[in-house]
Amino acid sequence: MTEEEKGLLTNVGVTLLIVQSTEKLLRFVLQHCLPGSEAVSLEDLERSDEKMRKKTLGQFLGILRERVDLDDQFDAILSTFLDCRNILAHRIEEIPGWNLYTSDGQKAGNNFLNRTTEAAMFITKIFAGLMSAWSKQVGLEGAVTKEEKKWLAEIDARYTPAVDTIFFKKV
Repeated sequence: MTEEEKGLLTNVGVTLLIVQSTEKLLRFVLQHCLPGSEAVSLEDLERSDEKMRKKTLGQFLGILRERVDLDDQFDAILSTFLDCRNILAHRIEEIPGWNLYTSDGQKAGNNFLNRTTEAAMFITKIFAGLMSAWSKQVGLEGAVTKEEKKWLAEIDARYTPAVDTIFFKKV
C-alpha cells in the first residue's frame, strides 16, 4: 500500500470519527437543549436516552425539524451533511471521482472528506453555540473546565449569537 493510499484511508477514518462526534452532539442537543414535550423528569430523560441511542442521523434531523423551525441555509447544510455521511458510511464508491489507487481518485476522495469534515465542524460549532445559550439559560455555565471555557469563549463570540437566527420556535 502506498503512502497516498494510507493517507486517504487515514482521512476516511478521521472524517468518520468527526462525523460520529457531530451525531453525538446532535443527540445531546435533542435530549437536553431541545427536549420534546414528553421529557419532563429524570426518568423520562433516561428513557429518551435509550430510545435516542437507536436512532439514525436522518431520524435525529427529522426530530430536530419537528421540534424547531430551522434557517433554510442551515437546514440545507444539515441535509448535505446527512448525504455525505451516508455516502461515507455506506457507499464510499459513490464519492464523485473516488479511486483509492489513482492520484486523481485520491484527490477527489480527500476533497470530499475535507468538505464533509468542514461541514461537520461548522454544524458542531452551531450546536455548541446552542448548548452554550442553553447552559446559561438553565444556570449550568459554571460547570466547565478552564480549557472548555476558552473554547466556549470562541463559540460564544462567533456562534451563540447566531442561534436565534438559525433555530426558531415552532408555531
